[in-house]
Amino acid sequence: MLLTSRALWPRRRLARDEVRAEILNQMRTLPCWQCGKYLGSMLVFDFGEKVIVPGMRGRQIAQGEATLGVRDCYWKLAQGRQTIADSNSIDDESAADLLLCVQGAEICDLVVSKPDFIDLKFSNNVTLSLDTTNRNETQDCIAEFVVPDGRIYEVTRRGHYYLSGQVSTVRMSGTEKKRPEKKEPRSN
Repeated sequence: MLLTSRALWPRRRLARDEVRAEILNQMRTLPCWQCGKYLGSMLVFDFGEKVIVPGMRGRQIAQGEATLGVRDCYWKLAQGRQTIADSNSIDDESAADLLLCVQGAEICDLVVSKPDFIDLKFSNNVTLSLDTTNRNETQDCIAEFVVPDGRIYEVTRRGHYYLSGQVSTVRMSGTEKKRPEKKEPRSN
């Protein structure tokens, strides 16, 4: 459950290089500690420190200080030239084992490999490719990065990038709690 509020800025389109720099700046050193499948072939990746957020019916759930949600689009997860899984072949029984390949890895690059694909390259030679032509014809964004400071970056169908007009208030308050000020050493 993503708790958001209106940002101090309007939603705006970003250049590819601008969003690439922001995502890499915010997420490059955060290891992926969890990846899961939901609603068909949609994926969610959790990076960095665990943040406890309110869930349904008073329960709390752990999410990453940064997340990547891959929604209704064709995607492929590969190591080198070997396909590990894709949105057409993944199923509930095999998902947990197949998605283990990204645990512990960090995002090290975000590139447009072909005109219609965005590749997220992980530090362990695993690549997540997202098809921005959106074979599934959704009107919603196909991927969403929520970075530690609460900003939300969207990848829309046709490969457009946006800084959302919403912010994740849970991430903002969660990361403030997780990152206490550094104490200066005492001098005697």
